[in-house]
Amino acid sequence: MTYLPSTKMTSINKLPKGLILAHINICSLRNKIQDLSLFLHVNKIDILMISETHLDHFIDNSEVDIGGFSIYRKDRNRFGGGVAIYIRDNFPVKLRYDLMCDDVEVLWLQVQLPHLKPIILGCCYRPPSARIEYVNGLCNMLDKVTEENRELYWLGDLNIDWLSDICPLKNKLKTMTDTCGLSQLMDQPTRISSNNTRSLTSKCIDHIYTNNPDVCSTPVSVTVGFSDHNCIAVSRRTKLPKACPKIIMKRSYRAFNEESFLNELDNIKWNLICDIDDVDASLNLFMDCFMRVVNNHAPLKKFTVKAKRAPWVDTELRSLMAQREEAKKVAVLSDSFKDRKCYCILRNQVTKVNRVKKKKYFQKRIDDSGTDCKRMWNVLNDIMGKKSTRTSFVEWKGVYLTKPIQIANYFNDYFVNKVSNFRETMKSTVDSNLNELIERCIMKDKLCSFEFHRVNVVQVEMLLRSLTVDV
Repeated sequence: MTYLPSTKMTSINKLPKGLILAHINICSLRNKIQDLSLFLHVNKIDILMISETHLDHFIDNSEVDIGGFSIYRKDRNRFGGGVAIYIRDNFPVKLRYDLMCDDVEVLWLQVQLPHLKPIILGCCYRPPSARIEYVNGLCNMLDKVTEENRELYWLGDLNIDWLSDICPLKNKLKTMTDTCGLSQLMDQPTRISSNNTRSLTSKCIDHIYTNNPDVCSTPVSVTVGFSDHNCIAVSRRTKLPKACPKIIMKRSYRAFNEESFLNELDNIKWNLICDIDDVDASLNLFMDCFMRVVNNHAPLKKFTVKAKRAPWVDTELRSLMAQREEAKKVAVLSDSFKDRKCYCILRNQVTKVNRVKKKKYFQKRIDDSGTDCKRMWNVLNDIMGKKSTRTSFVEWKGVYLTKPIQIANYFNDYFVNKVSNFRETMKSTVDSNLNELIERCIMKDKLCSFEFHRVNVVQVEMLLRSLTVDV
């Protein structure tokens, strides 16, 4: 179906305030992670669903990490398929394994937002070669999901043209979603491609389904330079929790004066510390005196940590990316094969320049590290994407605990009760035989055996005499 898009270009940032959900077919996530990171930070997207990630279990989450977002994946392999969801890391999320199956590529999450009941989110990819059996599998899965009686948002690339009136799979899909009470919101082209006659064709193969369309805005289809699919997005009207900035404590050396610092250390009566016989008391006095001077000259202050961006993405590369985005818009609006070819050249050029600059950036950091092992390990961890992780929330009796003090108290109570319960179990078996106690409490469900043997006085004496004595 040939379609000439409107000359009015839409923007995700012009959507009404609320929960912004988006989807894009990226065709290899790892190769375009820098483009996607910039796209997410420029556009106010809260949940981004990705299809055709081309990932497998050998690729760690750190390699596709984006600051401020958590990623959830369902992989196929590096040569095709796979879905993933990026969601802001201050949203409590639960993976719904009970709703998934191996026959279809769908990832289901449950997110809890303030003032709302839990929402079910789904990201789907249907390969172009999939037959009617695949749609039947989707139908069975949706029946199970809708039985949850929760608000549902299902986005994905189904490779079924919603603008076509002659597609049999569309009719099957529409009947299925209507039966489940779902509405398909997207009615704009989401992928523009060239055919054998060098003319451009437009299809609406990326869909947005929901069972609560009344609280949703009009969806948008936005061209992006790093994918041949448009990014589709919709806003769900609600009030979102404010993301708390990451705060760290570190010393401020802005007013540090080395000479003044050393003079104040010289004025301390260190001989009083040496006169104390108790080692612990002497150490405590030393630390009090020393830290008092340190805090006076280099006080601890709070600092806000910003999300790390790709440092090698400089002005030149940003300019090239902007040219690529503009070329994509021109190609879409002109319906010209020549403009389309110009866009493809710029897209490949951005990919090449990005790889070269990234390689040079890390090579320079490795060279600058020299023999400093600490700096070298920092560089290697950045290359591998390794970072420290922390628990952002805990689910307890259907309630999500998000504050650090609540999480700490939860784990404290859990382990205290665990030990208390174990002690009660031990008390109830005090009068039982020792072997029975070991078998029931220690060696339960274990395939090995364990038992104590009595040791007589002669054996103990022999063991003691065999010990070497240092003179």
